[in-house]
Amino acid sequence: MDKIKTYDISSLSPLYIIYSVPMFVLLSGIFILDPSKRFSFKKLFEHNILRLATAFPF
Repeated sequence: MDKIKTYDISSLSPLYIIYSVPMFVLLSGIFILDPSKRFSFKKLFEHNILRLATAFPF
């Protein structure tokens, strides 16, 4: 009986990942591209993309 419960729980974990990753991308896009703020590609590159690119290798 314990093996069945463990299998049921572990079979649901990919569903959380499949849902969570796109939701994270959508929600972070909402906060980065807030329409009330002025948008410039220079600021996006310097502030967000450059910081991510330097932090990614570490």
